Amino acid sequence: MKFGDPRMLWLLVLVPVLLAATLVYERVRRRRWERASDARMLPAHERELSRPKRITRTVTWLAGVALCVLALARPQYGASTVKQTRRGLDLVIAIDTSKSMLAKDLQPDRLSRSKLELSALLDQLRGDRVAFIAFAGQAFIQCPLTSDYSAAKVFLRALDTKTIPRGGTAIAEALKAADGLLDEARTRGGAKSQVVVVITDGEDHEGDAIAQAKALREKGVAVFTIGVGSAAGEPIPMYSERGDFLGYMKDASGNTVLTRLNEAILKDIAQAGGGRYVASSGGSTGVEQLVGDLAGFEREEKEAKFKVVYADRFQWVLVPGALLLLFAALLSSKRRRAGLALFVMLALPQTAFAAMPWPTLQNSDVKEGNALLGDGKHDEALTAYERAKQELSHRAELWLNQGMAHLKKGSPKDAEPLLERALLSEDKQLRARAHFLLGNAAFDGKDFSKAIQSYKKSLKEVPGAKDVQYNLELAQRMLKKQEEEQKKQDEQQKKDQKEQDQKDEKKDEQKDQKDEPKDQKDKQDQKDQKQPQQERSQQEKQSEQEKSRMQLLDALQAEEKPMRFDLFKAQQQKRKERKVEKDW
Repeated sequence: MKFGDPRMLWLLVLVPVLLAATLVYERVRRRRWERASDARMLPAHERELSRPKRITRTVTWLAGVALCVLALARPQYGASTVKQTRRGLDLVIAIDTSKSMLAKDLQPDRLSRSKLELSALLDQLRGDRVAFIAFAGQAFIQCPLTSDYSAAKVFLRALDTKTIPRGGTAIAEALKAADGLLDEARTRGGAKSQVVVVITDGEDHEGDAIAQAKALREKGVAVFTIGVGSAAGEPIPMYSERGDFLGYMKDASGNTVLTRLNEAILKDIAQAGGGRYVASSGGSTGVEQLVGDLAGFEREEKEAKFKVVYADRFQWVLVPGALLLLFAALLSSKRRRAGLALFVMLALPQTAFAAMPWPTLQNSDVKEGNALLGDGKHDEALTAYERAKQELSHRAELWLNQGMAHLKKGSPKDAEPLLERALLSEDKQLRARAHFLLGNAAFDGKDFSKAIQSYKKSLKEVPGAKDVQYNLELAQRMLKKQEEEQKKQDEQQKKDQKEQDQKDEKKDEQKDQKDEPKDQKDKQDQKDQKQPQQERSQQEKQSEQEKSRMQLLDALQAEEKPMRFDLFKAQQQKRKERKVEKDW
């Protein structure tokens, strides 16, 4: 028996601390009851609290906590031997350590930036052998080919501008040293693929680097170049032995020397060596861009070795611990019981998920990936599975393993496409597991409806799986709870909206009431303005009518005078005629 993460055992210190806190709490509570209760009621209260029940609850609770802590320490039991083979290439990195690499157009300077990014590159290599060559006016093998990346980092950190006492930038010398190193490796059965990477500012002062790159290409070695610095130029700082800044390098005439990136020669070297040129940009040397190029080279198995792998048995203590916590919750108050029960409910599906075994394949990379996945090294397990894809890319079991690794890493979006591909398998057991894992991914994303569908499909493939049935019931409960909460939120939103509408309506009414007197005043003003106009119009109309009547009267009077005269003449004539008749 051993522990995969023994540091977690320090958490067992919490057990006596919690015990002491519980005893203090019980004593304080009893004193409060003694002060607040009648002495005659205290025995009845003690019978209600049930001292044996409290002791049982405390012991059960602390035992459950202790077992859960042991589960976090990952107890392991049962060892198996796994054969591991190195699949990789031989990589030689030549680094310019001349004084021009102290220029600060990259931060903190060209050389320091290159070392930082090379260290990050080493963290991404798996099975490749790497070597370092330092060069300035001459070349020196700083680190031979090794797959021990920790040792390689030690040699890398030791590089500085004092590594090569002779000044200058002899790229050809660095390529010759790399050629000799790789020739020796080939005679000892080196890797099938060999690569040389040159990191420099390109100010080559001696030798024929292009011819040396061509010679390497003829031997099957690819040459890549990385240009660090800027074409605009940067002064070269000078430092004392103690590291104090002394100023900038000057030539014989007293002018400041500027170091410039010579991209032309680096492009020619890369073209002659069958590789490519990478330029520094955005504060980075561009080392990261080589990862994709290196992944494209063919690798073969080398240096087989055996490794002892222990099986995790944390379920042996986690399940009893969870049950003890649940039992303690049932002995406690309703509030605590609900909280702890929810904790156990949420913890058990993850336990079932972790305990469900994955399928195994007869492949060393798959076995290594499974062992790394059991150790919690998700990224390394994914790398092992990627290597296995060269031979097993058509196997659904590998897709399932990769999907499980992404799930444990916390990347369900990356896991889903792989698990869906695993559903193409003709094996019912494998399809059931793929549906189960897809359900867990949806459960973690709180998409309980999708999780329920996946769990049902898993049960359709393999009926009666207890882990799947449990997760299905839990997902259904969580979906119901989610719908209830959503319903409450909708009702609250409707209520808030209704209250807001009532407030808006009330504001409108108040505004209308406030505006009504103003409208009445405006109407009265308009009425007052119209009344004088109407009176003037009526007076003018009466005046015109009076004038018309006077004119008509005058006209009648003017016509009446001739009519009266004619009438008078007719009467006179009639009288005369009468007189004549009488005379007769």
